[in-house]
Amino acid sequence: MEIGYPLFIAGTFRTFGYSLGMVIFLQAVLSALTVPLVYATAKQLGGSRAGLLAMGLAAVYYPFALDAA
Repeated sequence: MEIGYPLFIAGTFRTFGYSLGMVIFLQAVLSALTVPLVYATAKQLGGSRAGLLAMGLAAVYYPFALDAA
């Protein structure tokens, strides 16, 4: 059983109050940060070319966009 998402929701509600809009906003911010974080990780592991390739694949990877919506 995964508890990450319920903890994220609970932490957001505890920090900002019971606002679904804030939850959706934070999800959008985290989704937008996924692509640069994939680039930074791949660049450290495999160099600049690998970072660019991984970033490009993460940017067009359909399940990432589907999970963000």
